[in-house]
Amino acid sequence: MSKNTILSLSQNYSNSYDQQVTTGTWNESDTNRSSAGISHQFGKKDSIAVNYDYSFTEYNDPNSDDYTSNRPSAFLSFWFTPLYGFDSNFSYETIEYDLSNTNTDTISGDIRLLKKMTKHLDIYIKYKQTNSDQDTDVHDTYYPSIGFDWKPTKDSGISLGGGILFQDYENRTEYESEKLFCEFDMYKNFDFNKRGSVSITGSSGYSEIDDSAASLGFNIYYQAGLNFTYKLTKRLTTDISTSYKINEFDGETTDRTDNTLNLKAGLNWAPLKWLKFNLAYDYNDFDTDSTIRKDYRENKGTISVSFIPSTPVRLNPTPSRKSLEEKVYTY
Repeated sequence: MSKNTILSLSQNYSNSYDQQVTTGTWNESDTNRSSAGISHQFGKKDSIAVNYDYSFTEYNDPNSDDYTSNRPSAFLSFWFTPLYGFDSNFSYETIEYDLSNTNTDTISGDIRLLKKMTKHLDIYIKYKQTNSDQDTDVHDTYYPSIGFDWKPTKDSGISLGGGILFQDYENRTEYESEKLFCEFDMYKNFDFNKRGSVSITGSSGYSEIDDSAASLGFNIYYQAGLNFTYKLTKRLTTDISTSYKINEFDGETTDRTDNTLNLKAGLNWAPLKWLKFNLAYDYNDFDTDSTIRKDYRENKGTISVSFIPSTPVRLNPTPSRKSLEEKVYTY
């Protein structure tokens, strides 16, 4: 495999006992996320990628949030000239709801026409469309927008766009909506010395389902988070993070908004290369306008031990974008 071709594989499985987003009831669940993909760069700024994702959530007490998803997707970026180019995403997802034995097939695609303004700044015109064929209805979304991409460094950047999000349920003639929507994606890391760093991240978007609340349907989200890491000694590191997330569920029979504030603090001690201890405190403040569950505030303390044979522990104060979001948005 050439240096311009990258193969990626990931697998994550968990068994947990948590409150369900939908109802707030405590339930044990098994969650799986598997992904395989390959990307190839065939020009200075030209690339193509394909990916396949498989996921499922199964609850110990079966309910409407049990689902299985298969999702192939593709991406293409191509520049006609040094100043003009485009990129495009396409995906097809089939979702099976285990309890009701119903299916949802969703086709989604977008295209952006790009104009380079400076070395680090591009402007774009974008159109995104999603068609979701459910057993009881067909849900269509259309999102034309304009915006810019600014990438001053390899580990930082801002993508910001705005437009009108149109929604239509074909079997609900009374339901057609248009709303202003801001789509953003940002990430920045600040290394203020060899021991410490601050990382910030934020994004917004929408999808046909939320992984943790599949039955609630169409979901618009806005989230922002910050993480502070400081290396106290060679083997001792502290982490402090905070995040805020807004979820707007707007399904066929759902109209609700959830707001979640999270604060975390922890100590990581690695006395040996293959042994790590973690002491953490977690605070969650959950507020919802749902009529089927209540607001709550949660204080949680955890102690964990990790054994890492044959792999040295590297306490890197500058986490990657993926690891940062897993840290600040996992409650």
